[in-house]
Amino acid sequence: MKRIITSIIAVTLMVSMLLTPLSGCRKKDSGDTSSALDVGSSENSLPDNESIPEESKDSSATSNGNSSAGTASSSVKVPDNMNLTGFPIAKKTVKLKIMVDTSAAQPDFSKVKMFQAYEKMTNVKIEWINIPSGNTRTKVMLAFASGELPDAFLKCGSVLTNSTQYSFAKDNLLYDMNKGDRLKTFAPNFYKFYSENNDVKKSMTFANNAVYSFPQGVEAIPNKVAGKLFINKGWLKKSGKKMPETIDELYDVLVYFRDNDMNGNGKSDEIPLSAPNYNYITYMLYGAFGLGNRGVHSRYVDIDEKTGKTRLIAASVKYKKYLEFCNKLYNEKLLDNNIFTMTDSQYVAKQAGGKVGMFCYTNLATIPDEIGNQFEGITKALKGPDGDQIWYPVRSKLHSTGAFVITNACKNPEIAMRWADYFYSDEGNLLYNYGVEGVSHVKNSDGTYKFVRSVYDVVNNGLTFDAAVATHVAVGGSNPIITKEPYFYGREMDPIPNKAANNMTKYFPKEIWPTFIFTPKESSTLSVISTELEMYIDKMAASFITGKEKMSGWDAYVKKLYGMRAQEMLDIYAAADKRFKS
Repeated sequence: MKRIITSIIAVTLMVSMLLTPLSGCRKKDSGDTSSALDVGSSENSLPDNESIPEESKDSSATSNGNSSAGTASSSVKVPDNMNLTGFPIAKKTVKLKIMVDTSAAQPDFSKVKMFQAYEKMTNVKIEWINIPSGNTRTKVMLAFASGELPDAFLKCGSVLTNSTQYSFAKDNLLYDMNKGDRLKTFAPNFYKFYSENNDVKKSMTFANNAVYSFPQGVEAIPNKVAGKLFINKGWLKKSGKKMPETIDELYDVLVYFRDNDMNGNGKSDEIPLSAPNYNYITYMLYGAFGLGNRGVHSRYVDIDEKTGKTRLIAASVKYKKYLEFCNKLYNEKLLDNNIFTMTDSQYVAKQAGGKVGMFCYTNLATIPDEIGNQFEGITKALKGPDGDQIWYPVRSKLHSTGAFVITNACKNPEIAMRWADYFYSDEGNLLYNYGVEGVSHVKNSDGTYKFVRSVYDVVNNGLTFDAAVATHVAVGGSNPIITKEPYFYGREMDPIPNKAANNMTKYFPKEIWPTFIFTPKESSTLSVISTELEMYIDKMAASFITGKEKMSGWDAYVKKLYGMRAQEMLDIYAAADKRFKS
């Protein structure tokens, strides 16, 4: 117990910066603000003299199946109470306790019709332990500290990252789904995705060849692109200017939006450029300055293309140019001057009032439809002063890990595996996202799907879309599925954001870092370095852009970054990148 508590204290430090939802799904995305701890190394990471023990019980008796696995592998045994393929999963009713991260729109998973229907299909009864919205880290950590573990965790990926999984696995608290042929036998749907995508495999397989979670995978382009830049097409037409393709053209359009009564209300109240928060400004502009060239999973470190070495983004000359451009936009009131203090209600009110000319976000979900339909995505990634033209906010095929984690308290881990694995099949993906056909969704003639009319009637009466569909399916992120068309219903799939995302495909970074696994020593070092360093970077970005800090203080700022052990962070990333490629 002493060791467990020690691990929990360490993990609490490590996850303090990892609490933003890994987004882009159905509810409002605050931007992919993963810290460095979410972006580690590979399956070949060394254990730093700390090994993960073998499981205390023999759970090699495992069973799953829906697609490729028809018979049990010789290295595993199918429990007597389990059907390896088809339904029900359990011959006699089995109960599982699942702790789940909830939201204000969906506080009680026992009332979700999709899970109620799945219970009847599987003969697996779920006792839901609902985590009140905003309490995920506290509740998950208390479960491990008290020893009163559920059988599994669902949608808790913001806490159960690779780093935390490794820490708890050291104390024999997590179930290894990859021991023997477990994955292949009992999770054939996930195994296919895992084995066919090397980056996914490397990002999930620990040094002892263990896999401790089912992830959320990504195939749909609208979901891979975490942020899109939208422009009011009516305003653009009125300006007589073409769709901006460079930051100079962007600047000219924004100036016109500021100086003319674009919304026709006789007031000078236009906000040329806005976003729900500052992270989305980095999304739309980083690539024009050659920053973020390894994708959105790494906010603070990428590669210097000239030297091939890891680079601290916030200490580079290109980043300085980026700050100077943002400062220009801010000073001239082309960039929303509330960008660093924006609340949800403030942002929605500005959009609803028809004041915004351009914004960056993942979809149009936070905007009334009559406003959102006035926008369209830019057609090309913005080109910067040095000719850089990258669209930075792009995910790998692995959206996030930790979507479904089985603990060693589970007496039926084989059944739990198969229960979650179904959602990686096309049929299961459809069920998870759209619920039961005829009850919550119907199939269109073109092969796509849509919710029944009553869902949209509820939305039209003032309820949010999340709240409307929450009766039928799980909402929010960190789901054990692969987001792919036509099964994923997130608002990214709507025509306007869908097209905006696909416009960016030719500008994706040439290499996208997925979620890595750090060694224990690296994780420990980063937990000390990253929190303070990243807070300082974010603080100084706001100071430079608003003008509170003059650019004459740049050299002193960079010196302080390296005084905060930035080079150690870069060395860790370099080692991680090398291992990943090996």
